[in-house]
Formats: sequence, structure tokens, C-alpha cells
Amino acid sequence: MRTVNVTLRGQVYAMPVSFAAIPELADKVGDPFKLAAGMTRGEMLTLAQTIETVIVGARLAGCQLERDDIGQEIIDAGAQDYLAVASRYLIDVVSGGPAIPSSSKKKQGKRP
Repeated sequence: MRTVNVTLRGQVYAMPVSFAAIPELADKVGDPFKLAAGMTRGEMLTLAQTIETVIVGARLAGCQLERDDIGQEIIDAGAQDYLAVASRYLIDVVSGGPAIPSSSKKKQGKRP
């Protein structure tokens, strides 16, 4: 499973890019497809959307910090840094791709 890392209070959480995130993201920040499409047109997440996206992903990664503590950590550390994390997470949720790049491509015409 693919992940997007976020650091909260010095702890790194690997936010899983999973189907489980979609209902809560849709409820808390809006439709992930629409948000990702907007980002490709240069639209940015709001501060509230950034914080809520990180909260959803961090919780799925096992973070047990309180919601308000996560929000305050984002504000204290610099919300602009978390905007990039939240944007990457939303884009990854709606975009396919392997967790680890495949190395199965064989060089044509050559035998091992």
C-alpha cells in the first residue's frame, strides 16, 4: 500500500493511501476527485481542508493525538508545509500507482 508521510510532534506517520480514507475525506473536506481536479487547475486547499485532510490520514496511520492537538501542531509548525502533504495525499488517493515501482521490465533481446 502506498503512503504519504506526515510528521506531527516529531513522530512520522505513514498515512495510508486507501479506500478507507475516502468516506471521511468526502465528509470532512469534500469530494477527493473534485479537490484533486481543482489542484491540477491551480486551486489550493483551504487551511481547514489542509488540517482535516492531515487529521484523516494521520488517524488512519495510527496517530492518537487529539484532533485539536493535530490542528494546533499544524499551525505551530507552519501550515504551508502541511498544505503540500495534504495535497499529495488527496492526489494519491485518487491516482493509481504501485506502492513500490515495478522492476519487472526486461531488457528486450537480452537473456539473463
